[in-house]
Amino acid sequence: MRWFVPCALLFVIAIGGCDVRHPINAPIATQDLSKGYRLQRVKADPDNPGDVLVILTLSGGGTRAASLAYGTMEALRDVKLRMGGRSRSLLEEVDIINAVSGGSIVAAYYALHRDGLFRDFEQKFLKRDVEGQLRAELLANLPRLAQSQFSRGDVLAEYFDRELFNGATYADLTKGNMRPFVVINAAALSTGARFPFTQGQFDLLCSDLGSVSLGRAVAASAALPPFFSAITLESYAGTCGAVSIPGIGAKSDAVRTRVRTVRLEEARTYLDRLRRPHIHLVDGGLIDNLGLRVAGDFAVEQGGFFELVDALGYHDVTHIVFISVNAETDPNYAIDQSPDTPNFWQTLNALKLPGRAHSFEVADQLRSSFELWRDELRARRPILRNAASDAAPRFYFIDVSLQGIADETERNAFQSIPTALTIDPATVDRLRSVARKLLLESPDFKKLVADLGS
Repeated sequence: MRWFVPCALLFVIAIGGCDVRHPINAPIATQDLSKGYRLQRVKADPDNPGDVLVILTLSGGGTRAASLAYGTMEALRDVKLRMGGRSRSLLEEVDIINAVSGGSIVAAYYALHRDGLFRDFEQKFLKRDVEGQLRAELLANLPRLAQSQFSRGDVLAEYFDRELFNGATYADLTKGNMRPFVVINAAALSTGARFPFTQGQFDLLCSDLGSVSLGRAVAASAALPPFFSAITLESYAGTCGAVSIPGIGAKSDAVRTRVRTVRLEEARTYLDRLRRPHIHLVDGGLIDNLGLRVAGDFAVEQGGFFELVDALGYHDVTHIVFISVNAETDPNYAIDQSPDTPNFWQTLNALKLPGRAHSFEVADQLRSSFELWRDELRARRPILRNAASDAAPRFYFIDVSLQGIADETERNAFQSIPTALTIDPATVDRLRSVARKLLLESPDFKKLVADLGS
C-alpha cells in the first residue's frame, strides 16, 4: 500500500502522551449461545432453500481487491440459478462471506446495506480519493494522535464509520437479514492467529460484539503496519462465567487433529486475561490473504464438516460452492536485478510474500479436502433428519483470480495496479469488468450452471 503521511507527521504522532483512549468494546455478563452475531443465523433464515451451500471469500489488496470483489458480486447478482425449486439470484443465496482487508470493506457494506452496495458504493469508496481524505483526517487529528492510546488505525475506523457505515454496530447487523453471515478477519499482532469478528470469538473475551462498530472491525482487518496502527480490543475474560467452545475439543479425523489442537490452544490464550488483557489487531491478510481458512476453521469449531453442514441447516445439501475472489499479485523480481541492498519499502513489500505463499497452500488444502468431506457426508448423511438420500453433494471451487487472466500482457497490466486505497475510476471499471469475465469463464462456474440450470 502506498504510504500517504509525511515522515514528519509520523514523528509527531510517535511522541505523544496518554490522555485519549480508543473506543472500548463492552463486556457481557454471561455467554448466551442463542444471542449475538453467530454462524447459526444461516440456519435460522426461513427463506434458506437448504440445498445449495455457497461460501464466498474476498481477498485483501486495497481498492484493487475491493473493485474485483464488487465486480464479482455484480455478476453473482445477475446470475439466476434454480435453487430450492425456483430461480434465484446466486448472490442472494450466498450463505457465508469471509473477507480480509480490502475485501472486508465490500463485505461489510453489503452486510449492512445489501442492494445499496450497487447504488452508491462506487461514489462512496471505489471512485473516491480515500487517501486524500485520510491525509486531511490525520492532519486534523494531530492533537489526538499525540496520545499513546489513539492511533492512525482509530482514525481509519472513524473514517469508515462516518463515510460508509453511518456508525452502525454489529447489534444493527443482528436486526437485519439472516444471510449472508459475514466474517471480517483480522490478525492478532502478538500471535499471528486469525481473529474473526464473530460473537463466538468475542465470547472468549467475555465481550459483546454487538457494541463494536463495523468501521472498527473493517479498520482492524485492513490495518497493515506500518501504514496503519493496530486496532485494540479490551479483554474481560473470566468475568462472564464458564465459556464453552463448541466442537473444538471433540474427537476428529487425523487430518484435522493438529488443526483442532492449534485452534484449542489459541482459544485458551484468550481465556487468560492476566496474560492478554488487551488484544491488538492488524491486517488479516498477513496470515491468510485469500480468506480460505474459514471452511476448515468452522468445521473444526463445530466438530467436523458434517457437523458444520448440520449447524447451517443444510440437511438436504446437494451442491457446495466455494467462490474465491483473489486480487493478489505476483512477486516483483525487480529487486533481484540490482546488487544494491533493498530499501525499506522494497523489504516491507517483500515481507508480505510468505503470507501469499501460505494463501496458495490453504487453497490447495481446501481443494484436497473436498473428497474427504464428500466421503464424510456420504457415510453419515442418512443420520441427517429429512435426508432424501445418501448421495454425496457435489463440490465446486470457482476461482476469480488475477492470475487466471489468460493473456500475459493483460494479466501483467492488472497485476501492476498498486495496493492502495485510491485508484483511478477507469481502473476500477476495468477490474469490475474482468471480475465478471473471470467468474463467467470459470470451468467450475460453467459446471454449476449446467448442473443447476436457471
